[in-house]
Amino acid sequence: MDTAIVWFRRDLRLADNPALRDALQRRLGIIPVYIHAPEEAAPWDDGGASRWWLYHSLTLLAESLRSRGSRLLIWEGPSLKALQALIAATGASHVFWNRRYEPALRTRDARIEKELNRAGVQCITCNAGLLFEPWTLSTGKGDPYRVFTPFWRACLRRGIDAAPLPAPSRLSAVDARLTSRSIESLGLRPAIPWDRGLTEQWEP
Repeated sequence: MDTAIVWFRRDLRLADNPALRDALQRRLGIIPVYIHAPEEAAPWDDGGASRWWLYHSLTLLAESLRSRGSRLLIWEGPSLKALQALIAATGASHVFWNRRYEPALRTRDARIEKELNRAGVQCITCNAGLLFEPWTLSTGKGDPYRVFTPFWRACLRRGIDAAPLPAPSRLSAVDARLTSRSIESLGLRPAIPWDRGLTEQWEP
């Protein structure tokens, strides 16, 4: 069976995850990985509350994968080097991820896709967070909409398919020889427990 890396980013879920769905539809063995590279998101890197969310969301994702026979690999960046190392260790032929839209991350992702394609690895990227991506809707002149009402009418003309995708019931096992950092080692939780109110009021 060919192997695919599914690179989890801000889509830390099994349900409604187009990248994971596409990899499974191709009947590929799945290697789930989260690559911690906060410096690559600058100047939009995470604050304390976002790191709290990330810690708990990674923990829940790891539990969800474990209950389905898989496991989450936690690696540290740079993202390109981490993916190249994981491809070398697994022989993965595909990498799937859901797109992000911050300018710095779009530039990074384009570079990663170019480098991996050059090495013969197929990259498949998906939309997991927007009804319409910015480049899919434009005025008759080809410009971005600047007024909401015409933009909304264009959305309605296109039709909105927002039905969520189901989570898989079972996933392929991940080679036990593949190393992984622990979520705790990422240092995401605050040293001073100011997050008690978040824990009481919100659940990732």
